[in-house]
Amino acid sequence: MKSNRLAGHTLPNEGRLYDRGIYLVREGAIRCSCGDVSPFLPNATARRRWHREHKAAVRAAADPR
Repeated sequence: MKSNRLAGHTLPNEGRLYDRGIYLVREGAIRCSCGDVSPFLPNATARRRWHREHKAAVRAAADPR
């Protein structure tokens, strides 16, 4: 399986939202370590999908072709 890691881009808590140490199953936005913020998404799976697409877009923008 190919790694999808990208330096400077991590997703806290694997996309899960926490409040005072309690995992919240609800919609919300999350911030990538680079500073970009996701739109309001329904769950952690959607936030992880956003992060994969975000990293792909960063890679595409950096491609010198």
